[in-house]
Amino acid sequence: MYRNLLICLLMATALTGCAKLEKVNHFLPAALAWFNQTEQELLAVGRPLTAEELEIAHKVGVSQPEKVRLVVRPDFPIPSDPELRREAERLRLGSDWEGGRTMGYAILLKPEFATNRTMLTHELVHVTQIDRMGNEDFLKRYLIEMELLGYENSLMEKEARQVAGEAF
Repeated sequence: MYRNLLICLLMATALTGCAKLEKVNHFLPAALAWFNQTEQELLAVGRPLTAEELEIAHKVGVSQPEKVRLVVRPDFPIPSDPELRREAERLRLGSDWEGGRTMGYAILLKPEFATNRTMLTHELVHVTQIDRMGNEDFLKRYLIEMELLGYENSLMEKEARQVAGEAF
């Protein structure tokens, strides 16, 4: 009896995971196109890192910190495509909850976090992750972790929190 229950639970978990992976694969091309386009738009309006911020970027391993641009604004971009927008909002992108976001070499910070070194360090860790993986693999892994593990348990987010916490 317990064996059958365990098998059923494992199958349900696997099927749920497979469905979530299929969902990520469905959205990935449109999400990546939006991510890349938005990164370019933000890079054009962002400011270079200050000397102190460049030091932090070097410390966390950003390979080309001079390419990073910082954009401070009260709202963050979300996709205009209705289906992609619903998914982004489900992940709380563009919500009041979101204080920072990294899109390639563009870092967005809300005004209340503009001088918060821990938040900046956290986002610079994501730039380092993008350096290691590239935009597409970063975005795919990030979305998979959000689907399967959630924000708090995401390994990429845990790494960013850990490094940011150790830096200060």
